[in-house]
Amino acid sequence: MRFEQMRLMLCFTLGLVGVLNLSVTEAAKAEKVDQVPLKLVTMNIQCFAGDWQFRLSQILDKFIELSPEVIGLQEVCVDKESKQSQIEFIRNYLLNRPWGKTYDLRGLESQFTHEAWGRYDESLVILTKLKVSAVDKGFLPVSLLQRGYVAFLIDGVWYINTHLEYKSENAQARKSQIEFLVGRFAKQNHVIGGDFNSSPDSEDHARFRREGYLDIFPGDSHLGSDGNSSLRIDGFWISPKFRNAISGISSEVFLNKKVQDQYLSDHFAIRADLQITF
Repeated sequence: MRFEQMRLMLCFTLGLVGVLNLSVTEAAKAEKVDQVPLKLVTMNIQCFAGDWQFRLSQILDKFIELSPEVIGLQEVCVDKESKQSQIEFIRNYLLNRPWGKTYDLRGLESQFTHEAWGRYDESLVILTKLKVSAVDKGFLPVSLLQRGYVAFLIDGVWYINTHLEYKSENAQARKSQIEFLVGRFAKQNHVIGGDFNSSPDSEDHARFRREGYLDIFPGDSHLGSDGNSSLRIDGFWISPKFRNAISGISSEVFLNKKVQDQYLSDHFAIRADLQITF
């Protein structure tokens, strides 16, 4: 009888250990999370300045090499006289580059902002190699030069490309434009990137800081009149809830060296590499 009781107790103990081991295994599985890399790039390409086809080809070659998920461009122009379109140049180059690999372009959208130098139609352009579920675009609150935004909704996150008022004395216009963007996309996770024409620690950006956005402005990104980089005005703001899903960040200023004795734009490109945790 005693032997039978011991045998039953041993079986019970082994069974309990098995259940505990199973519970631990299931808990470990539950704790395992997926991390997805997300690469973002923004750059003001300076319209038709200089040898624009050379400059833009060099810029796009680098973008194809990096293969970011989302690209935001500012000062993308159409010449109303010659009918040359940088928007179409970008589309064709990314899809049909005459050498090497191309970019898997799945979405391109533009938003006209204003007439530049009395000749060009200036626009914002956003591009992606991901599936786009919605597009939003339009004008920002009025400033000296009309400004706008263009955005893609991808996997529940809005990626917004913008270019704010440029005059330093018109800080109130930039504040109004930031208020507009924050309010418009407040209900969903989002990233606002582009040329902000002021630094993230300026009073213009107070709403972002107050709301708990994460700023990614890795360094000086604009050439001053003396030819030296001087202003940290290009970058990204990550909305408060979305920033909680980010487990890792690296960022850099790039395309900031001369190529054949010329800069590729008066702005440098900004790259943000994120690790998103689900």
